[in-house]
Amino acid sequence: MRHQNNIPNESPEIWDDGTYQTGATPNGKRQSALITGLLITTIFFGGIASALGIMNVRLLQQLSQQDPVLPVTVDSKEGELKGFLWGNQQSTPKVPQNSHVELNTAPSAGILSEEALQAQVEHSVVEVTVMDHQGVERTGHALIIHEDGYLLTNAHLTGNASAITVGMPDGQLLQAAIVGRDDYADLAVLYVQSHNLTSAVFSKADWTAAVGYVPHGQQSIEKGDQLSDVRQIEVGKDTISLYKTDFSVDHGPVFDEGGLVRGFLCRPFGGEEGGWILSNDQVLDIAAQLVEKGSVSGRPCLGLQVKDLSTFYRQYWKLESGLEISGIQPDSAPQEQGLLAGDILLKLNGREMTHRFRLFEMLLAVPAGENVTLEIFRAGQTFTVTLPVTETP
Repeated sequence: MRHQNNIPNESPEIWDDGTYQTGATPNGKRQSALITGLLITTIFFGGIASALGIMNVRLLQQLSQQDPVLPVTVDSKEGELKGFLWGNQQSTPKVPQNSHVELNTAPSAGILSEEALQAQVEHSVVEVTVMDHQGVERTGHALIIHEDGYLLTNAHLTGNASAITVGMPDGQLLQAAIVGRDDYADLAVLYVQSHNLTSAVFSKADWTAAVGYVPHGQQSIEKGDQLSDVRQIEVGKDTISLYKTDFSVDHGPVFDEGGLVRGFLCRPFGGEEGGWILSNDQVLDIAAQLVEKGSVSGRPCLGLQVKDLSTFYRQYWKLESGLEISGIQPDSAPQEQGLLAGDILLKLNGREMTHRFRLFEMLLAVPAGENVTLEIFRAGQTFTVTLPVTETP
């Protein structure tokens, strides 16, 4: 309490209330007690507010480190989902263990009317709604690739997902889990607890179609042309070939005039530029690997999982950019170097990590076995580690 040197010990003289019209001054001891009481009350409530503020910040830190809504990843070895909807674990789908799917293919099909083509698309395409860790909602499409609940969609649509809801052809809304994701080819496989679905049929013909159709809005399709531009990207020992089109959408399956799937629209490495088609020979191979083991062989990696930095971390730590490390591969170099889930990757070889897909782009230029330098932020401190670039098995 502040020492009250200025408070008199004796009662002051009475004011001339005839002159100033103020009446008599209150007793000094009574005024001192009133001020003291106000100070004690202010300090008491201020302490409570400070304590609540600290508790709130700690709670937000804890929440920001969890997947707060739905399961979005799966351990392909154990088949167990990581991260559940609080209090709603019974409604979460469990991905079958040791899964293997045979995707439907056909050599050719006749030309369908627009109405028949639309009906066929509606039975094999579902709507996907993704809620990310920032509370931002995204919508897109997924292709039914197996009757037992496997769906093919885009990796950029599912990035940083905390909740995935699928609108099925019969009107049901189902929760979905990510079985596997290939950020390099921008493909991901989802799983929903449903059976006897109508699987899409993939064309076995070479990529020569000059026209295609994609789902567009509700109960409508869009017609587009394949352009001559072809882009090839070397990813490890693999080559990803992309064909340019003029569709207004940048994700989802592309159908031919007979209702067969001819490829998948994607954004290379999740970039802003869309309108590229991945042909069926690549789509079929990638989808099968994602179902069977959750990843694609030969992709550059560091042995850690990352996601874009949340708004909370940006504001709390006053960071302009960075990627949150959300998982560490067991018995890997990052684990040996002492990296932890929750650490923030600021730079790779001196370049800022503004988006998770920038990391994948940079890893493409590094040969397997070569080391890279990571600048890591942890609880207000910055340090560097050196890790080798490896390939997914």
